[in-house]
Amino acid sequence: MSILMVLFIIFNLYSNGLTYDITGDIVYFGGSLAVYIVFIHLAREWPKVMERWELMEREMRQFGYPPKMAFKFKILTSIVMVLAIIEHSASVLTGIMKAIPCSTGGLDIFRAYFSMSFRQVFSLINYSLVIAIPLGLFNFMLACAWNYMDLFIIILSSALADKFKQLNQKLVSVKGKVLPSTYWRKSRETYNLLASLTKDFDEFLSPVILLSFANNLYFICLQLLNSLKPMHDVWEASYFVFSFTYLVGRTCAVSLYAASINDQSKKPKAILFSVPTESYGVEVNLS
Repeated sequence: MSILMVLFIIFNLYSNGLTYDITGDIVYFGGSLAVYIVFIHLAREWPKVMERWELMEREMRQFGYPPKMAFKFKILTSIVMVLAIIEHSASVLTGIMKAIPCSTGGLDIFRAYFSMSFRQVFSLINYSLVIAIPLGLFNFMLACAWNYMDLFIIILSSALADKFKQLNQKLVSVKGKVLPSTYWRKSRETYNLLASLTKDFDEFLSPVILLSFANNLYFICLQLLNSLKPMHDVWEASYFVFSFTYLVGRTCAVSLYAASINDQSKKPKAILFSVPTESYGVEVNLS
């Protein structure tokens, strides 16, 4: 479906030239196609990454399972996806309200709405409800896919940061204590394993992160541009504020959760600087 939408957009681009509306369509539907391609690639690499994750879990089994991790993931998923559905529903309602003056009333409102929302399709073919309904469902799936991409980054970043946090808490509990070199060797090996896994995740997620930030940055700029347009009623203004706030908030959440890995990875340094002289040795120095 994404490929067909991109083909419709290309035909409109060839017929009408590059316009403001076509630019937005290219980014939205072209980006959605890129999302599917990227996640197909991730699916192929996923078993390899999970093998490394399993190795890390085995090495850190004495640390136990991070407390309330599953609950936190459920809360994050619920918040992001519920807000995404609310935002999409508000967008559809706003589109219907804009379509009312262009319709003759009754069910013709939906014809006007779909014709305006999918102008790249119905400017080339005659309107049909049989085509319009699948397009509406497809548009909803795209909205979920864009939000899932950010959620995917947030959850994986949170999981990896929690593993660093477990190591940090263990080191904090022995801060200032005299311990044998074997303890520090084990801690160093655990840290190195997490650092190696972070590098693997960086390579694994880099296409998703690039696509996520490029998409979010574009639509933040687009929303700022749309703010210059006059708002016709309170609902339209309220929808704009909610949509823009959610977009910026989601982008900040992705940034902060991804950055939390780096923040947690730097904390062991403070512990190592406070190691007693009796415990200081090659293993601490290597750490």
